Amino acid sequence: SSGINAEYGIEKRFKRGLAKAAKSTDAWIFSGGTNTGVMKLVGEAVRGTSFGSQIITIGVATWGIVNNRGQLGASAKVHSSDWYDLVEKSKDNHLIWDYATKTKGGRHGAFLDPNHTHFLLVDNGTQYKYGVEIELRAKLEQKLSERYSEGDTTLPQICILVEGGPNSIKTLLETIRLGNPGLVIAGS
Repeated sequence: SSGINAEYGIEKRFKRGLAKAAKSTDAWIFSGGTNTGVMKLVGEAVRGTSFGSQIITIGVATWGIVNNRGQLGASAKVHSSDWYDLVEKSKDNHLIWDYATKTKGGRHGAFLDPNHTHFLLVDNGTQYKYGVEIELRAKLEQKLSERYSEGDTTLPQICILVEGGPNSIKTLLETIRLGNPGLVIAGS
């Protein structure tokens, strides 16, 4: 369970509402990308719909916390200068690796959620240290919003905080620091 109060049906309404809102607005969903808590619910929300595969769901996680990261390819860790050559050589310009996931992580790390469509794994060399990705994620979301804005119309973005700990609050604060709105769901 995610920790959302299932007694009042909040979990079910959250998943249904998130999927419907994302589909109707053509939104991209960003999360921490792991198969735990609300991030797992996000994956379940898009998987549990007839249009789930059409919703872009991007997990941004710290490389050092990902369990089974060795499965992400022999060259899983590629320096940015090598990406162009790797993409050019890959079939249909897709980089796809098989990855075995479990619902329960190890003592320190977490598995990636299999229902996200994309992942960005941020590496600063640390092991089992959560939150490394927070600043980069907020800046990426901001740049994407600016990039896809048209004229005076800014592509809207919002950070929705549903349960979580100190790093969830840091994620919300980083979004707000960049001038974007945040919403905290009470009772979660």
